[in-house]
Amino acid sequence: MSVTKHSLEVPMAMIPQEGRNYLPVDLGAKYHACLRMTESGRSLRKVLGMYRVKKASLYRWLKRFDGAMESLLDRSHRPKSDHPRKTKAEVAERIKRLRRRNPDASFVEIWARLRHDGVEISPSTVLRILKSADFKPYVPAKKAHDKPYHAPDRIHVKWQVDVKYVAKSCTAPQLEGRFYQYTILEECTRKRVLYFTNEQPMYKTVSALKIARKKFGHWPEEIQTDNGFDSTPFDHFRLFYFAFSCTTIVYA
Repeated sequence: MSVTKHSLEVPMAMIPQEGRNYLPVDLGAKYHACLRMTESGRSLRKVLGMYRVKKASLYRWLKRFDGAMESLLDRSHRPKSDHPRKTKAEVAERIKRLRRRNPDASFVEIWARLRHDGVEISPSTVLRILKSADFKPYVPAKKAHDKPYHAPDRIHVKWQVDVKYVAKSCTAPQLEGRFYQYTILEECTRKRVLYFTNEQPMYKTVSALKIARKKFGHWPEEIQTDNGFDSTPFDHFRLFYFAFSCTTIVYA
């Protein structure tokens, strides 16, 4: 890189004055700051205030400055010696080799194999090495609901219907048998109807929907449930009654 004294003439206009006590300084500003200290005889305080730099930075530049702009170029920040706990090249190569031979193994299994053989390494290091080698350490799980959700902005459009088993600890002590709770939610108004029953045949589902019809004052265009039907048109209520009454949805 060829740099001359006149390649960057007056750096003062290039330095933003934002009231900060330090700024990223370009090569021209470093060069002219050193010139003002060595040739112009400016005071240290004036140069520091003019270029908004730290005193330690200016002294570091003056120590390297030999009259040429090239002496102030940024140097490498790479450490001169490796970290004492840096992963050895043979260990990294062994991790990649284990991954090639066992493509279905997870990074935890590879880590456990290395620990079994006496190699001191952390699971996060194994994962980082696999990522740097373009291996897929794990396959992300597919989202259960990856389709855009349709939220209606008017009534008469959609209900949500869920049924769950009521745990024994949630019922009164004198009640015997199993109980189920139907939750019917009107999507637009967010109003809901709760219907409890001690059995789950088809006609109970029909009864729950009829009670919701009286509460909301209308039938919806479609009903959404999580028993396999994403959206059930109103024309297919018979099919919906049959399918829904034969499926119990238990929430964990």
